Order: sequence, then C-alpha cells, then structure tokens
Amino acid sequence: MFKKILLMTFFVSMSVNSAESIRTKITRVGTSNSGEGIIIQTQDPAPTTCSSTSKIFMKKDTNLLFEENLSILLSAFHSGSKVLIYTEGCEISSHIAFKSVSVIK
Repeated sequence: MFKKILLMTFFVSMSVNSAESIRTKITRVGTSNSGEGIIIQTQDPAPTTCSSTSKIFMKKDTNLLFEENLSILLSAFHSGSKVLIYTEGCEISSHIAFKSVSVIK
C-alpha cells in the first residue's frame, strides 16, 4: 500500500511540474505568420514532449510581461549572451510554449 501511494505521489508531482528549461543562445527572433506572437529559435533544441524543435513561441495575449521578455530576448540575441528559457507544453504548429527568460553568463 505504501509503495502505491509513493508511486502515485511521484507521478502527480511529475505532471504538476511540467515546466522545462534550456540554457542556450538565441539564433533567431521573428514574428509568427499569424501575428499572434514571437517565434524564438535557439541554438540547441529545448527538452519537450511535443516535438524535437528549437523553435519557441511567445504568445502576446497570454504573456503578461510580453514587452519585457521581448526586450530581454533581443538584448541577449544582439549581444550573443546565453539565456535560460523556461517553457511549458506546446503552442501552434508544434512550437514549444514560452514561459519566461533570463540572461545568464
């Protein structure tokens, strides 16, 4: 019984904390064809369950800090700095859903 409870707790904690992170450099920043947000392409593919891609989608209407995040992404892109990007799930066309970003050394 104890093993079953422990196993269930493990699987529930894994599903609740589904955010992933990637430490990489940004190779491209551009608008999506639909105009709904920004597509960020990274040097390395992000770990995700939706697809093996290096394209991350930042949706404008669901990201409260859209302009601030875009500013951080552009400054990291132009300076060639590494970033730590958090992602969660999938967005349009199998792109990875953007959550947040920070510049790292």
